[in-house]
Amino acid sequence: MYSSADAAEDTDLTTAFTPIDAPNPKALKYPFSFLGDCGWNVEDITTGILEEESCDAGNFPHNITEYYYVQKGWNDGDAWECLCKLDTGCYAFYTASCDYTGFDCQGGMELIVSMSQENLFYKGITEEQRRRILMVKSGDSDSDSDSDSEGEYDYDEKPYGRK
Repeated sequence: MYSSADAAEDTDLTTAFTPIDAPNPKALKYPFSFLGDCGWNVEDITTGILEEESCDAGNFPHNITEYYYVQKGWNDGDAWECLCKLDTGCYAFYTASCDYTGFDCQGGMELIVSMSQENLFYKGITEEQRRRILMVKSGDSDSDSDSDSEGEYDYDEKPYGRK
């Protein structure tokens, strides 16, 4: 029997995985710059969903075909986050954070990949991350500025994916 809880989950998935316009390239430039030859190996930060066969992250981040949510972060503050689809057919959630000195001192990155939107959303990411994605996608975020400044960090920049 289809319940109201099932309907809410369907609505959450539809909301979370509605494509957005490609974000400002600066939004993820800083953490992406540490991937590959610059310190962080994509294979080392990639995890899958336990119940699934492994999913190939491919040439992440160069193989992102659709963006669903992007949050620009900053050192010693909110994490950089990205919910996206890859050219391998997998869905991915990327998160990166670091202390005030940057990724080359104290930092962390994780790329969670899944063949299933539902598994990624409900088994791969935390309740807090789901809530944040849905809040931003529904337009309930407090941040209103859409600055495109040349500075490395813009504390007032709105998350991408907001209506």
